[in-house]
Amino acid sequence: MKIYDEEKHLNIINKVVAHSPIVMKNSKLCVFDKAKASEDDIDLYTLFSILVSSGWNLNDDVFDTQELWASRSTPVDKPFNVAHSPRNIIGHIVDCYGVDDDYKRIEDEPDDEDMMHLLVKAVIYKHIKSLDAELEEEMSKLIEEIENGEWYVSMECLFQDFDYAIVHPVYGNAYIKRDETSAFLTPHLRSYGGTGYYNGLKIGRALRGLTFSGNGLVKNPANKRSIILSDVESFSGSYASLDKLLQEKKMPETKDFEAQYNEILAKYNEAVAQVEELQKEISNLKESQTNKDSLIENLQTENASHVAKIEELTKSVETSTAQVEKIGVLEGELSVANEKISQLEVAKLNADRIASLVDIGVDKAEATELVKRFNGVSDEQFVEVVKLQEQIIKASKVEVKTEVETTEAEVETEDVDETGEEAVASTDIENPEEDKTDVALATDEGQQDIMTKVYKDIANYFDNVFKK
Repeated sequence: MKIYDEEKHLNIINKVVAHSPIVMKNSKLCVFDKAKASEDDIDLYTLFSILVSSGWNLNDDVFDTQELWASRSTPVDKPFNVAHSPRNIIGHIVDCYGVDDDYKRIEDEPDDEDMMHLLVKAVIYKHIKSLDAELEEEMSKLIEEIENGEWYVSMECLFQDFDYAIVHPVYGNAYIKRDETSAFLTPHLRSYGGTGYYNGLKIGRALRGLTFSGNGLVKNPANKRSIILSDVESFSGSYASLDKLLQEKKMPETKDFEAQYNEILAKYNEAVAQVEELQKEISNLKESQTNKDSLIENLQTENASHVAKIEELTKSVETSTAQVEKIGVLEGELSVANEKISQLEVAKLNADRIASLVDIGVDKAEATELVKRFNGVSDEQFVEVVKLQEQIIKASKVEVKTEVETTEAEVETEDVDETGEEAVASTDIENPEEDKTDVALATDEGQQDIMTKVYKDIANYFDNVFKK
């Protein structure tokens, strides 16, 4: 392929070379049930696939219908490999012909506007009964994956030259012949690092002198949206004047073009610097957002911890409240028990005090009355009461005995004289019963006087004790 001075000047000579190989990807693999290379060749697996389609593809390369028709026989006998590796050839292409959108074979030369696809028939080596059992197993697995739709095909192509394809808003689709006057458009092509636009017009590379050098299986196509021709747009047109398409603009002089190029390059570098600055800002924002996300996550974790503590404390408070309520019930029961114990202790004390009085000879009823009368006194004080009561009883017994002895002595004195004879007073003889009554009355009154004195002494004693 010829290289023009304008292209040499732009330092893209290494990109635009004769017989430039290209690789076109993302053609859908088509496997038909009736695809058989030969009924007798059991060691071959046959498949059909779309090698290439006419039109403008996603790489901004344009395949002209006439170019494809002229090159339709070049894929025959070319290798079929995996991932474009020449060391991994698994078969070869045995046939190729043009088909329309319905996969019907085109017998006559199509018009420029017709959509055409090159459909290739290829065979894959099964390596049945080969000396390499592992390779045979690999090929069996590969064929199974092909039938499951897990593989695609990728075309390999050489071309001798190219022109420019232009999409014009007024004149429509057109080709511009690549020559010395139009070569300045080459660096604007996407294939050579350009944007695919010039002066607001979309520009593509129209390949000429095609030779298809092979076909390959690919597992992961570059563009998964390109499924069975979906990456191809129809493109047809005729050659047009460069000045007409570029709105009668004259070709710039070399120096002017250099100045324009340098100006564009400066703007490009400035844009790159701005992009880098924006990328730094984006990176900083992402880092800031990451820090914020981390802080939010920490706060959420801390909040969850606080919530858990609150729940734990709430349960603890509920437990404590229940315990307090239980303690209140127990305190009530304890108070009742203490009250009963106090009553039992008072009853026992009273019983013990009554018993102590009964032990010294006090009548039980009188002892019970004394205990009630002296309720509230200490044990030491009650001991004194018992002692005094005991003294009263003893004193009472002594007085009674003394009165009886005195009465007996008086009786003996009156009845016996000095000589030992019985003497009876006249008064006693006349009123014997009256005398006995007087003695008894004298005795009762004396005893009452003694008891009254004792009770007074006891009262005085306890008055003095309580006052103290």
